[in-house]
Amino acid sequence: SLGRTFSTFTIPYAALQAADVTKDLTVCGIPAKGKIVGIYADVTTAFAGTAGMLNLRVGTTSGGQELIIDAAVKTAAVQLGLTDAQLGASINRAGAVQGGYIPAWTGGSIFTRLTSGSGNLSGLTAGSVNIYVVLETFNPGTP
Repeated sequence: SLGRTFSTFTIPYAALQAADVTKDLTVCGIPAKGKIVGIYADVTTAFAGTAGMLNLRVGTTSGGQELIIDAAVKTAAVQLGLTDAQLGASINRAGAVQGGYIPAWTGGSIFTRLTSGSGNLSGLTAGSVNIYVVLETFNPGTP
């Protein structure tokens, strides 16, 4: 049988502050036999406080963009994952297998990365993003 879960992970700007131009953060774990069938990033408050652009991506490797490709998150609140063009190569229409993506049969993680084009992320003063994850998990049982 399949178990489907919907999870929301809120990441405030303070969690992404760093004395560097990039910050990787683990969003959540993916259970063994877990299949990602949906991923969305809802930037509810635009990020601010550093010079230059700010880009957000979501992947299954640290710094990767297998799920959501780089998107500007500095000037306005934005919703990502609503179009195929915003999705990474592992979960977009061309890359999804049977309607989703299994990063590893034994499980894994989902990561997000914020990158500044100019200035360390320690200068962040605002911003918040909700990451919505839809997972299906294969559970033992009778059909």
